[in-house]
Amino acid sequence: MKKKQTRLIIYTGKGGVGKTSISAATGLLASTRGKNTLVISADSANSLGDAFEEKISNKPIEIEPNLWVQECDVYLGIEKYWTKTQEWARSVLMWQGIDDIIADELLAFPGMQELTVLLEILEHHKSGKYDLIVVDCAPTGDTFKLLSLPEAGNWWMEKIFPWSKRINRIARPISKFLSEVPLPNDDVFDSAEDIFDKVSEVQKLISDHKLTSLRIVTNPEKMVIDETQRSYSLIGIFGYLCDLIICNRILPQKALEGYFSERSEQQEKNIARIKDSFDPLPIKFSDYFKSEIGKENLRELGMNIFGNEDPSKIFYKDTSFKIQRLKDPKEKFKLEINISQTAEEDFEINRTEENIIFTMSGFRKIFLLPDQLKRKEIEKAVLEDKKLTIIFGEKI
Repeated sequence: MKKKQTRLIIYTGKGGVGKTSISAATGLLASTRGKNTLVISADSANSLGDAFEEKISNKPIEIEPNLWVQECDVYLGIEKYWTKTQEWARSVLMWQGIDDIIADELLAFPGMQELTVLLEILEHHKSGKYDLIVVDCAPTGDTFKLLSLPEAGNWWMEKIFPWSKRINRIARPISKFLSEVPLPNDDVFDSAEDIFDKVSEVQKLISDHKLTSLRIVTNPEKMVIDETQRSYSLIGIFGYLCDLIICNRILPQKALEGYFSERSEQQEKNIARIKDSFDPLPIKFSDYFKSEIGKENLRELGMNIFGNEDPSKIFYKDTSFKIQRLKDPKEKFKLEINISQTAEEDFEINRTEENIIFTMSGFRKIFLLPDQLKRKEIEKAVLEDKKLTIIFGEKI
């Protein structure tokens, strides 16, 4: 019997753009169309319960037919996944004279929230219970902590962990005569190794373009679009798939009369900029709601965004761009950007301090350069088969 292939969608974006509402709406719509769906919050703010108007917990709770919701609790996650490590860390803190209650608070190290979420996602994915898992991520910066954790963990396990384990075995017998500080035993190292093996599995899952995609939620506002461009670049650098941009909270024409009339032109410009920046990615739009989002409004929001389309489908199956370091003594780089236009004789490339601006026959594409390319000179640009290739050479 063929194992169920669970689809994973990760929503990210700047704080306050409506990620939680759209994550909830996506999950609700998918569940009403027959998919067993889990919506899980990776945000310590945990607003999913407010969006669904339900009391939810650190375990999946079925709140509608085919729909489960979960909010991750970092402290319960530590108890669940880090028992051996937690016991050792607590003993060290208490050896230092720290009260046991304060010690428990200090055990929530930076990155624990992200790690707990990764391990929960993997556990649910492997269970085969769900057709779709929707992850409501924390604001952008925390999202990329989450996404970079598997790579950092793999590096630590390959480079540092074996030496730490070996040195600890040598030091443990000697330390008894020199100090009373508790050193970790082999169970602690075995527990850490098991966790990072799972983190490695998570990286494979998130990197699997047939199962996993990220979606960026944005608003038609300059600062939010700037952040969205940075997110888009980082997703490409990590090699993850971004299949959709959702522009949320668009003021409808009726709302742009009177007090908000001056925002009409600016909103139009910002929407045009979003289209220019993220072509050829599909972009979906959603109006600002009159009232706060509740369960019924979530149904309407899901329909506004996806209509009759399957919200769990992969809307774009190619990576938007690729950066490659060329084997050249002058540290050259090749940037390949997918665009929706076919090649013509005349096109123009301009650059600002941070952007590449491609123009051809009224079509415009704005691309935010990653940091490593901002200080490089453009040597050559070629457009072929809807792919713009730019070679970067000497430093500016």
